[in-house]
Amino acid sequence: MVLIAAFSILLCVLFDLFGLAPVDGAIVLAVFGLLRQQVMGGEWVFNGYEAKVAAYAFVTAGLVTVVARRRSWTSVPLFAIATYFHFLVGIFWFHAALLWRVVDDRCAQRHAIIEAAWFWLAIFPLIAVIEWKRWTIDAAIPVSPGLPSPDYIYSILREPWHAAPFFSRYSFATDWLPGCILAGGMFVGALTVAATAGEARVAATARWLACLLVYLFAALALCYFYRRTGTLGKFYPFRPSSLLLLVWLVTVVAWLNELVLRPRLLRLVAGALVIPSFIWTTALHLRQDIKARAQIASDKAMIQDFLRDKTPPDAVVLVDPAIEAFLGIDYSFLDIERTTHRFALVLFKFTPTNDPEILEWHRRMEFRRSTFERGCGADPIYRRDYLLTMRDREGFLERSCGPSVFETGRFALLRTAGSVGSAAAQH
Repeated sequence: MVLIAAFSILLCVLFDLFGLAPVDGAIVLAVFGLLRQQVMGGEWVFNGYEAKVAAYAFVTAGLVTVVARRRSWTSVPLFAIATYFHFLVGIFWFHAALLWRVVDDRCAQRHAIIEAAWFWLAIFPLIAVIEWKRWTIDAAIPVSPGLPSPDYIYSILREPWHAAPFFSRYSFATDWLPGCILAGGMFVGALTVAATAGEARVAATARWLACLLVYLFAALALCYFYRRTGTLGKFYPFRPSSLLLLVWLVTVVAWLNELVLRPRLLRLVAGALVIPSFIWTTALHLRQDIKARAQIASDKAMIQDFLRDKTPPDAVVLVDPAIEAFLGIDYSFLDIERTTHRFALVLFKFTPTNDPEILEWHRRMEFRRSTFERGCGADPIYRRDYLLTMRDREGFLERSCGPSVFETGRFALLRTAGSVGSAAAQH
């Protein structure tokens, strides 16, 4: 709620800075939503709460300060705070803001260098902690041979939609090529606005956006060279595409208001075309979301109650990947540890970012996959006291793993042979 209020204020200030009327702002946000908030790479700003959302709020405040050309030094602490919320978001957009200043005024290079020095000094403690952990704690963890590289696991196996555009021809054609076409059109649009805009702020922002769009294509080219290793994935090179799209829409609408003789008529037509469509698609998405959660709410609550009340405090629960595949990761048991106080060995959604921990996550994921695909073998490398699965897979797993101890309409909970809960449950 705090961030909703913050963004409401910040967006109003941003729109006003470019001379946009409230209806213009509504059109910008509607188009932004209809384009799924991103150009490429599956990035977003407003889908929910993560640390990066708070970072984007401070980044937006910093960009407003820079573009307004007032008290530009205040942008440094704003971007520094954004970096402490999210390292990659804050660092990228701080340097992008410096680029805007240089594009707007080439004589500002000296001030940009000074601000960069203050910024890096402000985030030095964070960098020191990251590097200390990387070279001391992480380096001390042994790495098992025979596993894929951490970069490959993180970028290509875990989230190719974010970081691996050339994972396969099909994924590039369906997930990335439309974004490339959109980025190309945006680049031409930015150059057109830069060449024809009468307002200096709009022209400078358009030139700046053209530079950022060139960056996106450069990131694509680099990812192609590293397509087999996924080396760049952990840096999320396409993360800027979401906020870039939002600022591009603001700039283009400001330019159209300047260019068109009757901007009110244009607003009326554009608003009638995009705002109802956005409201409809958003309402439909929310309806599907609520319906999907409601379908499993009672079953999920019963499973959670059983685990919390009827199993030992140190029990380990393994969640079937079929549940994630059937319901989607947003509707599965992501909160199982928080709601039951029982340990889930691994979940697909929660991936670490340090190399040894990525390898450990992969080992656990492979152990989970093997358990639910082949059944339970002797001498498992990890504890698995309870298996949470779908009802239609219950019979197969019971043959090698152990009996079902609790069932709902959709789910079954099995207790594995020799688990810590066997004696307690029998008692």
